[in-house]
Amino acid sequence: MFQWFALKTYSPFLAHCQLFPSRCLACGTPCDRADWCTPCRARLPWVEGNRCPQCAARHSAYGLCGQCQTQPPAFTACVPALAYRPPIDQYIRALKYRSQLLYARLCGELLVHAVQNHFDLAPAPQPECIIPVPLHSRRLCRRGFNQALEIARPVARRFGLPIDYHCLKRIRATQAQTHLSPRDRASNVKGAFLIHRQPPYKRVALIDDVMTTGHTANEIAHCLKRAGVEKIEVWVVARAG
Repeated sequence: MFQWFALKTYSPFLAHCQLFPSRCLACGTPCDRADWCTPCRARLPWVEGNRCPQCAARHSAYGLCGQCQTQPPAFTACVPALAYRPPIDQYIRALKYRSQLLYARLCGELLVHAVQNHFDLAPAPQPECIIPVPLHSRRLCRRGFNQALEIARPVARRFGLPIDYHCLKRIRATQAQTHLSPRDRASNVKGAFLIHRQPPYKRVALIDDVMTTGHTANEIAHCLKRAGVEKIEVWVVARAG
């Protein structure tokens, strides 16, 4: 049973093992043990254009977007690696719903690239730890893993940061945010998180796979601020909208 699960989970990546020639995930051409060939990597939906420095939403001007000016979120900044478009949306769905866990490594490495650029462009004290967005216990049991935690692992290794997945707990099983309106998304996550263990940090990075409206990140940031955390950055693989 274990061998079958392992084969099913890792089969899309067997070509990237030393026993097989490396091929681009997108076009299948040989690419010298990289995940993408150079042209396909260049065509990934990298975040471009004017973005709000706080929530990373697209808008037509420089500086904060209207939403962040009138109702600023509790987090300081959002750092997305990519826009939520093909093929990254397909990779994230394969990770979450088909247990293709090696997509977590790919997503984490893309996020490393974005976070390093963020540090280079805006030098500031780094976060003291990484907090993955927690899943409710029922969803965690059903899925078998937390995709945010798996994405966080290569990021934590690269920057030498600890991962704290004990301080925050999801105490209410919420609906999936995907098909909810912005108003419903806010009420859906209201009161869904609880500080389980007092965090001894002043600066943290919250990691998730996708940010759409930012309501989940904002709710968690409020929890962390009430617990004494002063600065919360949100690092996400993909930003929708």
